[in-house]
Amino acid sequence: MPLSPYPVDTGGQDGWQGQILEIPLAGLAAAPLSHGRPLEDLVKSIGELGLLRPLWLALDGDGRPLVISGGRRLAALARLGFRKAPCLAPRPGPGQTLACSSFLAALALTDNLGRGLNQAELCLAWDWARKASEPPAWPTLAGLLGFRPGTTRLVALEKAMEVQGQTLDLMAQGRLDPENAALLAAWTPEERALALDLVARTGPSRQNRRQWLEWLDDLRRSGGPGFLAGLLAGPALAAISGPRAEKSAREAIHGLRFPFLSDLARRRREALRDLALPEGLKIELDPDFEDVTTTIGLTFSDKDSLGRLAQKALELSEGQALDALWLLED
Repeated sequence: MPLSPYPVDTGGQDGWQGQILEIPLAGLAAAPLSHGRPLEDLVKSIGELGLLRPLWLALDGDGRPLVISGGRRLAALARLGFRKAPCLAPRPGPGQTLACSSFLAALALTDNLGRGLNQAELCLAWDWARKASEPPAWPTLAGLLGFRPGTTRLVALEKAMEVQGQTLDLMAQGRLDPENAALLAAWTPEERALALDLVARTGPSRQNRRQWLEWLDDLRRSGGPGFLAGLLAGPALAAISGPRAEKSAREAIHGLRFPFLSDLARRRREALRDLALPEGLKIELDPDFEDVTTTIGLTFSDKDSLGRLAQKALELSEGQALDALWLLED
C-alpha cells in the first residue's frame, strides 16, 4: 500500500505552511500527548491501508518540526520501517506563526480530543498546552478540555504532573485519578512508590483508593517523617496480595487509621458468631466509618432459612444474647 493517499506538495508561494510534505522521520519529534496506548492495532492498520491522515506540525522553541497531532502514527510508521511521513503544517491566521502558540495548542487539543483521552493524557495535554501558549489563552484551552480555570479538577491535573512516573501509568490504566495523584505530590518519593505499589497490587475501586489515600495521608501528617513509609513497608500492608487483596488492604488501612472502630467491628463479628445463627446465612457486618453505628446484613437462600432466622430472632428477643451485638467501647 502507498504511504499516503495524499498528493505531496513541495512548496509554492507560501512555502511549506499549509502544504502536505513528506518529511524524514529522523527529523521529527512528537508533543507528549499520548500515554499508555498500545500501538499494535495502529501498526496493523497502517501496514494494510496506509496512512489515512497526515501528521500535523508546528515548530518547537528551537524552530524544529514538532508533531502536535499524530504522535502515535509517527511511532507506528517508525516501527514499520518507513523513512518519511506526510506532514501538514497548518496555515496560521493573520499575525500568527507556526511556532507553538495558543492557536496551535487549541488545534492540537481539538484534534487529540477526537480520539478520547485517558486520565494520564488529560494531564499531559493540559501541561503541554500551558507551556505552548500564553496565560491569556489558558481559559479557552481549559474550556476545550471541559474545565473552567481554577476548578479543583484542573488544579489536580497540574498537581498530578508533579509526580508522573508510575502515576501516569496507573492513570492511563484507569487505576488512579488525577485527584489521587495530586494528593501524592506532597509525599516523599519513597512514600509515593510504596503507595503506588500497594494500589498496583490490590487494584482498589475508585471509592476505595480515594479513601485509602486520604487515610494514609492523615497517618502521614500525624505520624511525622518516615512514619508512613514504615507502615507501607511493614507486614500489615507489604505482604497483601491474592484474590482478597482489596478487602484485606481496606481492613488493614482502616485498622491503622481508626483502631477503635476496627476493634469494635472485630468484637461485633465475634458476638455474631457466638449467637450461632442458622447455617446457610451469609453475614455482612459493615461499620459506618463516621461513627460507631453498624449495619448487619443477613442473606438467606430459601424459605426454610428465613423460617429458621425468624425462630432464632424470637429466641434472642426473649433473652439477653441480642445485647451482644450492640457492644460499646467498654
